[in-house]
Amino acid sequence: MGRQRLTGLGVSVIALSAALVAQTPQQRPTFRSGVDLIEVDVTVVDGDSYPITDLEASDFSVTVDGEPRRVAQAQYISLGPPEEAEMEFPPAAEEIFSSSNADQTPGRLILIGVDEESILFGEGRHVMRAAGEFVDSLNPADRVGLAVIPNGVRIDFTSDHDRVRREVESMSGLATHRQGRFDIGISEAYRIVVYGDQQTFARVVGRVCVAGDLGCPDQVRGESLHIVQVQRFHTRNARLGLESLLAAQRELEGPNALVWITGGFVIEDALNLKEIEKLAAASRTTLYVIMVDGPLIDMSRRASSRSTVRDETMKVQGLMALSSMTRGRFIRARYNPGPLFEQVGRELSGYYLLGVESRPSDLDEARRGINVSVDRSGVQVRARREIGDVQAASDQTVDERLARMLRSPMATQELPVRVATYTYQDTESEKMRVLVAAEVDSPAGLSSELTFGFMLRDPDGTVVSGGQRQITPRVAAARQGPVLETAFVMIIEPGTYSLKLGIVDAAGQRGSLEHPVLAEPRTGGPLDVGDLMVADPSLSQPGGRLPSVEARVSSGRLLAYIELYAESPALWEQTTVQIDVAADVTGPALAQAMAIPQGPEDTRRRVASAGVEVTDLRPGRYVARAHVMRDAVEVALVSRPFWITE
Repeated sequence: MGRQRLTGLGVSVIALSAALVAQTPQQRPTFRSGVDLIEVDVTVVDGDSYPITDLEASDFSVTVDGEPRRVAQAQYISLGPPEEAEMEFPPAAEEIFSSSNADQTPGRLILIGVDEESILFGEGRHVMRAAGEFVDSLNPADRVGLAVIPNGVRIDFTSDHDRVRREVESMSGLATHRQGRFDIGISEAYRIVVYGDQQTFARVVGRVCVAGDLGCPDQVRGESLHIVQVQRFHTRNARLGLESLLAAQRELEGPNALVWITGGFVIEDALNLKEIEKLAAASRTTLYVIMVDGPLIDMSRRASSRSTVRDETMKVQGLMALSSMTRGRFIRARYNPGPLFEQVGRELSGYYLLGVESRPSDLDEARRGINVSVDRSGVQVRARREIGDVQAASDQTVDERLARMLRSPMATQELPVRVATYTYQDTESEKMRVLVAAEVDSPAGLSSELTFGFMLRDPDGTVVSGGQRQITPRVAAARQGPVLETAFVMIIEPGTYSLKLGIVDAAGQRGSLEHPVLAEPRTGGPLDVGDLMVADPSLSQPGGRLPSVEARVSSGRLLAYIELYAESPALWEQTTVQIDVAADVTGPALAQAMAIPQGPEDTRRRVASAGVEVTDLRPGRYVARAHVMRDAVEVALVSRPFWITE
């Protein structure tokens, strides 16, 4: 009877996998208040760029279009590294059985943007080296990306800081010196062509033309026009590149930073930057502009432009306006840029989220000027200059909320979510079958419906699979109380992946997290195994037992299931599996049972399952282990934690 029941578990799990495959489609902090509030991000630092962390709502003064607004709440959000004693990262060799969004350390989103075509070849090397050191100094929880415009390298937000650092340090600038007949500065060219300044034109002609050369003045005008056209072309590329990056950042959850490294560009009209300001506000992006400064006098040129200082001023003015309107800073990097990047790191270690009184008129499309100040001397306050497009979170659709969570590299923690995966070889192809188990706590109470979506990325950040659907979860008992359980299956190519899972419950609460997925053969030998699944047999249901994030056993009996794969049916001879229970992966066995692989003799896949009596074990967390033996030699050891409950 017991053998039939155990075999039945294997059949039901296989059936469950098939059914799930058929169904599978291809924090930010918030205020909870009885009144509508406008959320405003504010950075407050001292003269050395160290954040001020002890301010309260009463310390802030806010006006919107010149009218005072009440600051209802002020919350300091720390994004800096936790205390060393609190930093707990699993060893690289330790298998991660499950993940929880409550355990995922919040970090920062930092995009390194490089306008490499504006930086003279070789002159950006020291700045890029400092930028690489800055990336190397980031916290393990920080995600960093790289974008080189207009058509350079693009690395999406990743925890692989070393990859970004290598790419950054490999750059040094692509621009070359202008090859023209005359020594004409950028500011002189603009005065001649754009502003029609006849005095400047006459001065340049008198400086560069030889007496009697009647065609020289026209050539000066033509070369000036070419200079302006080239500058406008570059400025347009840089502006459109920035707008594209900021538009993409809008899909992220929470604040982020863009560290923009450039050689400078000319802005003729600040109105050309309004779209950048609007996009930066919508994406909650703070822009740090770092300008690579070259030598004021270039000894490699025949003659130095007489307008060098004015040329530099033109390049700087637009960048200063750009940083001020995006809550950031403008930094000139010359001889020792390392400390400048350290200042940026300190400023990005935290910010204030203000809840400012909202009025009905704020919901229209008009943009309004906002001013934030702090009643404390010696501090610098950085906030956006305008607000607009105010939209309550409740106005977002479920699809919009889910899409934002999946695109954001950070976890959303409103809704506690846990996830575990179980990997097996697919019997009908060379691919891998991954069962994903999810468990949700709903603060709003048990929900009859969940909307979940997932996105699977390979190590290069490419999305290889994804889906979204509504489900009615199963209610299960957990240590912390009733939880909602669900599961789905992915069929994917062998490899290592990162799974992003997002869930929205019926009350609109959101939760998301990332979980590593190792979908590869375990041994690489002629005899291989899948993951170990364990359950309480009393909870088995017709049609298959849903895989749990961590099984909970209360009946005194543990049910274990594992799949084995052989290159040849002959390998099944003398192959056995011992299931045991221990306090940890390496501890002595506290209970055990034998499992004989079962299945048709001529197939390469078999199932081993067994029941282990755990009646004598006290409640607590244990590890189930499957020792796969071939001719009395252990060829694989697979484990899975579980709980024994009262």
